Amino acid sequence: MRSTLRLLSLVLTSLHLNAGLAQAIHFKVTGDYLAQTVIAHEETGGQATVKDRLILEFDKDIKSGKVGPVRIQNFPSESRDFRNVERSCPPPSPKGSYEHIEVTSVTYDGYGTFDLKGTRSYPEVQVTAFCQGSWVKKTVPAKQIAAVEHLAMIEVDGPTVFNVKLDDGWTWNYVTTRVGK
Repeated sequence: MRSTLRLLSLVLTSLHLNAGLAQAIHFKVTGDYLAQTVIAHEETGGQATVKDRLILEFDKDIKSGKVGPVRIQNFPSESRDFRNVERSCPPPSPKGSYEHIEVTSVTYDGYGTFDLKGTRSYPEVQVTAFCQGSWVKKTVPAKQIAAVEHLAMIEVDGPTVFNVKLDDGWTWNYVTTRVGK
């Protein structure tokens, strides 16, 4: 039954292509990040629940498989529920905003993977360390680092909605439509 449905899908796609109705598949991919995250650069004493969002839009040519260009829409990260890795320690005090990733470029390898390259911005954060016995307050300086996320291309031949929830805090929502001449 599945092979029959797949064959039917391929035949219908072929008919649409031959009729000039669909030349490409348009993708709108929304990434939502929600996870406990270290917000003080390389200091586990500064953690928070972080929420971020990213939207990518692009077309994939049905015949050639070429992708692009990719339009990027970044949203500011939100941090809440500040905490120290040691429950007995006071929570961190950030002096600015943490940005999980601001994507500046997207490259497609042609084999099913996108590399999303950008920056991760850590604010200056005052943290408490060594919570067993005496507490030591220290300031972790602000820092920007290069960040890369990876995104899989799904193979579709028509309109679909597809969600992927990953263990790294990202949930990716794919919405595709056919586009013609």
